[in-house]
Amino acid sequence: MGSWHCCASSELFAAQEIALETGYIPQVFETEILNRLGSCIFFLPMAIITIVIGWRFRARQRPRYLFIPLLPVLPVVFNGLAYLYRSILSIVGASLILALGFSTALILFIIILALSFLLSLILLASQHG
Repeated sequence: MGSWHCCASSELFAAQEIALETGYIPQVFETEILNRLGSCIFFLPMAIITIVIGWRFRARQRPRYLFIPLLPVLPVVFNGLAYLYRSILSIVGASLILALGFSTALILFIIILALSFLLSLILLASQHG
């Protein structure tokens, strides 16, 4: 990881103020702020979806040795899902900032993350058996 991950969010707001003087557009820093917010908040819906997937595809008869071939496969699959989810959040955050501005994008981004959490809870509640 690069050293830019070490910056605190307050430093990103400060960098946003001087962005035009240094040759950057402020939307770069605003997008990074949304990415950091999304990467913190996205964990709970992803964990719930992982539990739902694990419950839905569990072995029902003679699961003795089924887990052995799945040990190397499942981390790769869930890492891919997390990467896909982060990529989608990054694209949505950047698109919202470019289209609507930071304050409106922040509100819509939080609404999208809340809906994601709500839909994952609905998916969890729909599991039977």
